[in-house]
Amino acid sequence: MSQKTIFCVLAEHERNVLIERTNAGLKSARARGKNGGRPKGMTEKYTKIAPVVRASYDAKKLPIEGIMKAFNIGSKTTFYKIIHSQKRKNMEQKRYFEEDFNDFVKEIIDNKRFSDSKEEGIASLVIDKGFDSLTDKQKFVFEKAISYFVYDKCSRCPNDIPWSEMSAAEDNGGMCSWCQQLTGHEKD
Repeated sequence: MSQKTIFCVLAEHERNVLIERTNAGLKSARARGKNGGRPKGMTEKYTKIAPVVRASYDAKKLPIEGIMKAFNIGSKTTFYKIIHSQKRKNMEQKRYFEEDFNDFVKEIIDNKRFSDSKEEGIASLVIDKGFDSLTDKQKFVFEKAISYFVYDKCSRCPNDIPWSEMSAAEDNGGMCSWCQQLTGHEKD
């Protein structure tokens, strides 16, 4: 046997021993309830502050960087993960066929409020061909994207918020125009 062959056999044996020990260690850790890898979801700290961060973001009184600094959030990725964890409920799909829905979607596109061009393209498709023309995947992306701009019901009364009032509802905490007027009169 040549020296090269001996070193190859020893290296292969060492590799096998290393794999065996690694697998034994992983098995032992799993038995103790430990799972390796990056933790799933947000940390407990971010889970606790998520509703307040979302409310600050929705109020639009501070820039994103200001909110991040106030809550000690290290990156925009984490910031948006927190925001998206507080997603508003999806509404019934029948509302996508109401008369002024397309005007609302066009307003979102015109104000460049979608986070990427894919969402904007799907929204344009909804305006041109209707919600039913979308594939299941496109419907999922569209509903997720639009859910950040939509309130299904008024936060004060059980009424649906008309699409023409949806932007105002986003600014006033989710109220229909009637409830918004009532709260304005109550403050006077």
